[in-house]
Order: sequence, then C-alpha cells, then structure tokens
Amino acid sequence: MKRLLRINYQSIKKVNDMKKIPITLLLLIFTLSTYSQECKIKIDKFTGEEIVSYGKKRGYYFEYSEGEIHFNITHFFAYTSPMKFIKKGAKISFRFQNGEIMDFYTANDVYPMRYVSSEASNIFLTYKLILSMQQLKQMATNKIEVMRIPTLEADYKDITWGHYFAPKYSVTLFNGAQCILSYIEKEKR
Repeated sequence: MKRLLRINYQSIKKVNDMKKIPITLLLLIFTLSTYSQECKIKIDKFTGEEIVSYGKKRGYYFEYSEGEIHFNITHFFAYTSPMKFIKKGAKISFRFQNGEIMDFYTANDVYPMRYVSSEASNIFLTYKLILSMQQLKQMATNKIEVMRIPTLEADYKDITWGHYFAPKYSVTLFNGAQCILSYIEKEKR
C-alpha cells in the first residue's frame, strides 16, 4: 500500500511539474521579446525617407520620421462605465530619477479601444505624444520613476516603476529614447 501511495504521489508531482513548464516558457518568451527590442530603421516605400523606431506598437513605442519625434504609450484599464474619450492636449507627466518633473501633452484625442478577456471587459488607451529634443534628451539620460497619465474615470493615475513589470518598462523607455537620440545625432553629423 505504501508503495502504491508513493507511486501515485510521484506521478502527481510529475504532472504538477509538467504544468510549470508551459508557464515558465511563456514568461521566458515574454521577457525575451521585451528585452530583445532594438532600433529599427526602415525606408518608407512612398517617400523614400528613413523611419527609425523602437519598441512595440502596443506598449511603449518611439518613432522618428520627417523631423518629428513620436512617442506612444498604451495602457490597459478595467473600465465599465459608458465610453468617453480624453481630449487632445491632455497632460502626461514624468518624474525622473534625478527628481525633475517634465510635462507632455497628447497630440490628438485619445479614444478607448475595448477588449474582452475571459474574466472582464477592459479597455486600452494609446496616448500619442510629439517630443521636443529637450524632452528626448531628458528621457535618454534619466530613467523614469513615476508616470502620471489621464484616465477616463479619474483625473489621473500614477504609475510607479517599482512594482510588477514596471522596472523593465523604465529601461525600455530609456533605451528607446537613447536609440532615437543617437540616430538624430548621427544624422546631424
């Protein structure tokens, strides 16, 4: 009887260990895809102009084209109220590790996009910003500690970079700003 219990316990333990493998693989793939981001240069087929980008379209994304520095921030929220939008010119603030606070303003209206997961209906908002050279340099030389963004239900939400996946996003923003800045500086030479 003891041998039978031991065999069953060992087989249950092996099944539980097997369940951990897919979860671990998913986390590894997600982590590698986040850290494997790099500066990409492509040629616009219509204009022939170079477009430099860094990041993912859904998340944090930098792009430099036609002399403008674009920066997109996408965030997900649980939201059940009637759909509203955030008007162009809404303020987004970053507090950097050196203590400096810098304000940015949305370049267009921010409309929510709804998505449904297995547990709830949520939305994501993509804030589009156009950066000045000074703002880009600040982002390329100092990591962000806190980001304050407008939301649909409240005046704003503070996102602190110290918990969950947030530290990697701070690195992503820092690396993205450095990517665009180094391209612009090479272009000026």
